[in-house]
Amino acid sequence: MLNPSLADNYKDDPTIRRLIKFAKLFGYGGFYVGNLFSYITPYPKELKNNIITKKNSSSVKKMINKVDDVVYAWGSSMQEPVFLKKIVDNPKCFGKNKNQTPKHPLYLSQNTQLVDYS
Repeated sequence: MLNPSLADNYKDDPTIRRLIKFAKLFGYGGFYVGNLFSYITPYPKELKNNIITKKNSSSVKKMINKVDDVVYAWGSSMQEPVFLKKIVDNPKCFGKNKNQTPKHPLYLSQNTQLVDYS
């Protein structure tokens, strides 16, 4: 994902609720949400001047090492970061936007299927 929300293990937000539905639909027993940026904002444009920190990329790498599938879902704001290109084999997504970025799951149809990102 792109930017952290205020959701946590006690309170979900609409995106997390949608991801729970997709995880069940796809037969996953659970999932991690790794955010590329640590800055919390509901406005992705505010991230334009932020960088992906080493600490954050390290946390994302740890999650990637624990899972079978990595699903990109950050929306149209940015292309695939170089550090992910180097460590993720066969990423999946919920489809691609016109600019070839991975679709964000929030407003997708419940019939959406995962596709290969590459």
